[in-house]
Amino acid sequence: MNPSVALMSQFLNQEGQKGPSPAGNWLNPILRIVQEGYMEADIKVLKEHTNPIGTMHGGVIALVIDELTGACAWTLHNKNLHVSQNLYVDYFKPAYEGETIRVKAKCIRKGSKIINIECCLYNVKEVLLAKGVGNLINTEKPNPFSAI
Repeated sequence: MNPSVALMSQFLNQEGQKGPSPAGNWLNPILRIVQEGYMEADIKVLKEHTNPIGTMHGGVIALVIDELTGACAWTLHNKNLHVSQNLYVDYFKPAYEGETIRVKAKCIRKGSKIINIECCLYNVKEVLLAKGVGNLINTEKPNPFSAI
């Protein structure tokens, strides 16, 4: 097991864990599965995640996808930091306040400069709510966590 996966695995199924991203911490994800190039997390839709009609705000869905694609890229234990270059989101069905959504992210391709990751959000009935694809670009700056 690579060191990034080993570190993240310590936090499986635990609520209230704090990671390096304040935006990600606001979502309060609960990690369920962490493997190299793949992860799943649950997120409860809170009132502050919703729009005026009580469904999960599209910007929050994009944030979920951006955070989980970044975390999934981190499971690859890269020597250099990778940051979002672009993000594409398709919205299919709403998520409602009080629901728990399952987020699944997997690495599609890891190149020397770009990592491509797909991220899907599902409700408890396993209905696809949204799908996103993100490309993360190599910053050429050392990953401070790669020494872990």
